[in-house]
Amino acid sequence: MKQKLQNEAKIIGKRLVFLRKYHDLTQSELANKVDTGQRAVSHWESGQTLIPTSCLIKLSRIFKCGLSYFDPDILGPEKHWESKEVKEEE
Repeated sequence: MKQKLQNEAKIIGKRLVFLRKYHDLTQSELANKVDTGQRAVSHWESGQTLIPTSCLIKLSRIFKCGLSYFDPDILGPEKHWESKEVKEEE
């Protein structure tokens, strides 16, 4: 069960990275919009921690997407939504 949550956290994190970069935001800028710290955003994106529900709601409003976007079971394989133009930060 723990492994499943870790995998889901990583999928959610990748989706958050995609949205943040697509909207040309830094982790700090996004953290300010969500009223949290940059470290929290970093942990969400890396899958170290799950995003609290209250923050998921804020994120869906910021990015104008449904909460279902963050549900790892909804979209299926990541190849369907990942953009080749969005590169990982170094």
